[in-house]
Amino acid sequence: MNIFKWRKGKSVQNGIENSEGAKTVAANEPEFDAATVLLELFDPVDVRSSLQILDRHLEEIRQQGQEETAFQIVGLVEEKLVEGAYPAGIKALLGNVYQRLYVGQRQTNLMRALEMYQEAEKAYIEEGEVEGRAIVLNNMGAAYMELAAFDTSYFQQAIPYLEEALEFYEANSAVSFRASICMTLGECYLELEEPGPDHLELARDYYERAWALYERQGDSDGLAASQGFLGDVQVALGAFQGERALEMAVQHYRNALSVYIEQELPEKCAFYQKRLAETYIALSNMESEHVRKGMRAYQRSLTLYEGVGKEGVAADIRMELARLNIALDDGDEEERLAVAVKLYLRALNTFQKERRYAQQGAALQALARIYLRAGVCSEEEDVQQAVRCLEEARRVFLQANLGPESQIALEELGSVRRLFGDFTGS
Repeated sequence: MNIFKWRKGKSVQNGIENSEGAKTVAANEPEFDAATVLLELFDPVDVRSSLQILDRHLEEIRQQGQEETAFQIVGLVEEKLVEGAYPAGIKALLGNVYQRLYVGQRQTNLMRALEMYQEAEKAYIEEGEVEGRAIVLNNMGAAYMELAAFDTSYFQQAIPYLEEALEFYEANSAVSFRASICMTLGECYLELEEPGPDHLELARDYYERAWALYERQGDSDGLAASQGFLGDVQVALGAFQGERALEMAVQHYRNALSVYIEQELPEKCAFYQKRLAETYIALSNMESEHVRKGMRAYQRSLTLYEGVGKEGVAADIRMELARLNIALDDGDEEERLAVAVKLYLRALNTFQKERRYAQQGAALQALARIYLRAGVCSEEEDVQQAVRCLEEARRVFLQANLGPESQIALEELGSVRRLFGDFTGS
């Protein structure tokens, strides 16, 4: 499991070792059927070693599709825990493994991880083991963050654990750990469902602290990630602070983008071009200059997503570009409408392949509105095309049990037939 979501592919501790000192496996170690070997070698006497090996090889086991076997080993460890007392480090390590297991009920695994961490923390307090407790506090905060996928109130519960862990690492000048925890706290505050901007300003503070720490380390990945999240915070603050916050968001997204361009990471570049586009459009009040900037950013994003085979995201961008071509109030209208039709048709083709029924129906409705743009002066062929689009949109919505959307399509059909009865053969 990746507790710091922006760090793709990192271990659960993201550089913070658990109290048993487990290390990640070197990249050049030979591959083997880890799960089978570990089950055969499980030592009911030396549970500590068996659990350490499981923790060390868990990512390999997951990649090999053998998590069920890992779950069996966890069950054997649990049996031994019931039979006798084990030190805090074993419980912390077991919590770590549960936190990274996706087999079975994910929520149940996370709750069990928290139980193990709580027992370990209590023991660490009794033992006066400060660093072990800080590690457990960090992972408890991370587990609560993951539980927020099931209930967003868990973001609030994560914060005190992470803030206390941060205090320890600040006192010990552990720069990389401090930066990672600041990123996690930034996400928690950003995602809190609270009125007003206070929680967003706290999120911004933590992301700025992370930014400064990554800059001190020369960590370009961390710099890019913190800049990207700062952009997200400023977009959210735009609801309270207006254009100034959105202009700051543009700058942060550009900073993140510059790193990903240098690293030649096209999908990351595509994502931040899209974020830039969305921010320009929010800034524009549909004025031509910023709309044009937004459209150019969308087009760059579209090209990049096409290049990495992300057709679903590309189709969504085509829908937005089509909408903007219609809304833009300059240039040749006929040309803009022709571009919009092509974009909608390309998007529609993707939605059909991916069976995205709501989007498929929306694209058909949008096409119908273009065909009817001339109103009562619309040509018969265009009206017939519009009717076919609306009929198909209604059929798709009904197929997907999208009742309200189906009703809107039906009402649009009714309006067209009342206005152009002769053209539709009614």
